[in-house]
Amino acid sequence: MVRESHKSLMEKGLQLEKQHETEKAIQQYLDIVKKDPLNAAAYNRLMVLYRKQKAPRKEMSIITEAIKAYEDNVKAEQTAWAKQNRKAASISRELVKALGLTDKKGMPVNQPAQVVTWKRRKENLQQKLAHH
Repeated sequence: MVRESHKSLMEKGLQLEKQHETEKAIQQYLDIVKKDPLNAAAYNRLMVLYRKQKAPRKEMSIITEAIKAYEDNVKAEQTAWAKQNRKAASISRELVKALGLTDKKGMPVNQPAQVVTWKRRKENLQQKLAHH
């Protein structure tokens, strides 16, 4: 069996949406993020579809999952680099801390634009849920 590329899997999901097969499209995008937890396009489509379905809890869940996937990836990359470059890592940690480029948990303050967008979306949704 030939593995489909992420692009063709996304196209399949978009096609399902056009055919008003929302549940199948959602399943398609969930399968994509399971295989590729850093697929921003699939996360974005899920957020849109859950919003259209007026399913704020599912939307909140997928936003949280997307942010966590990206943050976990950053941590994993930092950890891998730090293991290979122990001396430089310790100097780097001190430097980024001194420059205020990380938060208390050591996460970068300057996050990818996609994560910033998702966090804003999550805050807006939290406010909406709090008022209902």
